[in-house]
Amino acid sequence: MAYYDKLIKLYGRVYSRPTLVSFMKAVNFGSVWFAIACCLTVGVSLSIDKKITEVLGLLLAILIPLLVISLVSKFFSFSRPYEIIDIEPFIWLREERRDGGAFPSRHVFFAWLVGVIMIPYTLTLGVSVMLTGILLSVNRVALGLHFPKDVIAGGIIGIASGVIGTLVL
Repeated sequence: MAYYDKLIKLYGRVYSRPTLVSFMKAVNFGSVWFAIACCLTVGVSLSIDKKITEVLGLLLAILIPLLVISLVSKFFSFSRPYEIIDIEPFIWLREERRDGGAFPSRHVFFAWLVGVIMIPYTLTLGVSVMLTGILLSVNRVALGLHFPKDVIAGGIIGIASGVIGTLVL
């Protein structure tokens, strides 16, 4: 139970700082869109260079693992911290309260997947997306949406999928 007490303390510290909460919500929302923008930038650049097969490879290297991880998270219906500890999450996942589906974190998975896949094309964008993946991992735990195991698994699977995707490209 000491583990949950530590999480409750963390949530209490975060809740007491409205500016921090606003920043964390922006990072939570913006990091995924940043990763998408990076994919589009590289995709457009490849299209301009008439490298359509690489664009399709890039698209498949991202979409196939994303589909697989979504199916895996449906199979592992682990609870989220706000379900177990009974706290109000900072971000509602939909209009209705969503139960389960926390493992692994798809947001973190996506950030790491895209970051690794971007490295062969542009090191700066790849590293930038991976840094947002680290920030996103901390955010998802601090906002009460995931346990540390969820974001760690999402990161590891994202990195592995990115490496496989890069080798296949």
